[in-house]
Amino acid sequence: MADNSIQTTLIIGASSSFGKVISERLFKTGHSLVLTHSGVGEYRPPKGIVGSVMTLDVTDPDAVDSVLSDCDPVNNVVYSVAAPIEFKKFSQESWEDYEAHWQTQVKGLWHVAQALLAHKHPLRRIFVLGSAITNHSMPRLGPYLTAKHALVGLCEALGLELKYRGIMVTQYSPNATGKGLSKDFPRVMLEMEGSFAEKLTPEDIAVDIEKECRQ
Repeated sequence: MADNSIQTTLIIGASSSFGKVISERLFKTGHSLVLTHSGVGEYRPPKGIVGSVMTLDVTDPDAVDSVLSDCDPVNNVVYSVAAPIEFKKFSQESWEDYEAHWQTQVKGLWHVAQALLAHKHPLRRIFVLGSAITNHSMPRLGPYLTAKHALVGLCEALGLELKYRGIMVTQYSPNATGKGLSKDFPRVMLEMEGSFAEKLTPEDIAVDIEKECRQ
């Protein structure tokens, strides 16, 4: 980057409810943004936000490598992706349901981290959006719950490994927003999440990420 004071932040899942709020906050505080989306549906950055926009299927290792080999040098990464959520009894689930969440949330992050390191991006921080469901389990969300717990483990492993390279890994466990992938959550589940003592909103996380990037 020509100006070393400007940080480039890659937001994977920029079209998510969290990605939109975080991209707005970071752009307003001077970040250069690289915004990716899955290509499912149309995506446009929030009004007034300028950044490189690319389609990225995190379940495709070749696509991940190609995009991250060609994009601007990245200092920070925000990972905010998940597969569509369905509510099923365990007896109605298939292994493919679990595989879909594993591919996007866990394997996708693994491929992204590997590619960023392989292409020698000047990484400083990786921020990963998990879920409060790992602290307060809910029924009929087996595939989603399993992947979110695995994501916690991967973030811990990455954090232990990457801190020796000067790269910090931060994982958040926010509440459901009732939008995006959680828009079809039954009302009782949203009310249950809203009753938790610790409540992390997209705005809370955006503020924290911006603050962490300034340190």
